[in-house]
Amino acid sequence: MKTTRRDHDVENITVSIRDPMKSNSKDDDTPTSSSTPTVSKAQHQYPARPPPTSTTSTTTTTTPSTTTPTTTTTTSSTTTTPTTTTTTTQTPPPPALPLPQLPSVSVHISFVMTSLLLILNTVLLRVRMNAIEVF
Repeated sequence: MKTTRRDHDVENITVSIRDPMKSNSKDDDTPTSSSTPTVSKAQHQYPARPPPTSTTSTTTTTTPSTTTPTTTTTTSSTTTTPTTTTTTTQTPPPPALPLPQLPSVSVHISFVMTSLLLILNTVLLRVRMNAIEVF
């Protein structure tokens, strides 16, 4: 809080009383006519200080305001916990899906044998055609 101005400013001394709920910006230094009484030259020797009761009252007012949001934050944390549990419940079903099975060995053998028989049949047919032409 601002108590007094510099000593060479004796002619025009004002004491500003700030509202503790407002911010402490530079704009608050401008005194208003309703809230700042003018101090005479005789009182300039002593710095103007607010009574201790006002400071205690300000601290009491600030404390409940800070306590209330803390309670709200705790409630939000409790809400987040069941959401995590729901996600954990959804995790087990994907492994239950059946994996694609590869064809067995007998299917591979059948495919190879069929391919070889077709190739052999084509070769034999060519040999026969050539034999007929020769004779």
